[in-house]
Amino acid sequence: MRVRILVVDDSPFISKAIARVLPQDAYEICGVGKNGQEGIELYQRLAPDVVTMDITMPIMNGLTAAKEILKQDPQAKIIMLSAMGDEDLVHEARAAGIKMLLRKPFKGPDMLAALSKACALDNKSGAEDYAHQDDDYLDCFRRALKDTLQEMSGLDCILGETIPQQGILESKGLAAILSITGKMQGRVILDTSREVACWLCARMNGEEYGPEDDFVLFSLAEFLNIISGNATTELNNRHRDLNLRVTPPSVFVGRRLNINSPKVKAGIIRMETDAGDICLSVGFEGS
Repeated sequence: MRVRILVVDDSPFISKAIARVLPQDAYEICGVGKNGQEGIELYQRLAPDVVTMDITMPIMNGLTAAKEILKQDPQAKIIMLSAMGDEDLVHEARAAGIKMLLRKPFKGPDMLAALSKACALDNKSGAEDYAHQDDDYLDCFRRALKDTLQEMSGLDCILGETIPQQGILESKGLAAILSITGKMQGRVILDTSREVACWLCARMNGEEYGPEDDFVLFSLAEFLNIISGNATTELNNRHRDLNLRVTPPSVFVGRRLNINSPKVKAGIIRMETDAGDICLSVGFEGS
């Protein structure tokens, strides 16, 4: 499988120079942006493996664009290209989280070495450092699930044993999903059936709701948001450098849903209720 490269540079000369040195069996240029704003938009759309980013460009410079890309995706692999290499520039790039800088003009072997090194970089150092503490973060989510249910509905629940998720998660038909960003990248899925979601929504809000009522979806999403917020707060308090944040949740509905998280090692927490089971799947990349 070839490495997909996004080239962001206002000079067609540089784009051609990069393309010329790439072995076609190992690399491909998946997109070319002429300024930082285009670079951000193309990164979001194409999800490349590596970005080569010029610094001096119109509309938005490369450093600003790189910072925005890294803000959205801390795992982004960016090689900064510049004719300048003064210490202030290098310091600013390093401070933004950019691991690789290459001076112009570059030779073919230098570009290939930079690409190879960028591909080998593991920006998930926080996840690696935290890898041995899988039980720690799962315990935080177990407590948050139990405590949130108790607080919002007055229900006490029985939590089953946490088990590793094996491949695809087969949904019961209603899944709320959110992402976790920070030094660790992860995702949390709250999965159940519409019937259980209606029952839970009624217990939390004191009113009965039908299976087609959108308020059930909103309630399930907020339930997951609160669970995840409480769990990540506990993790941040324990490990000050994680700086975890949760994104707004999305809800998926279907008669048959299969959810695949190929880069995430996840654990599943099952909660038994009077109406049926609720499943919480928690996983982080590199954990």
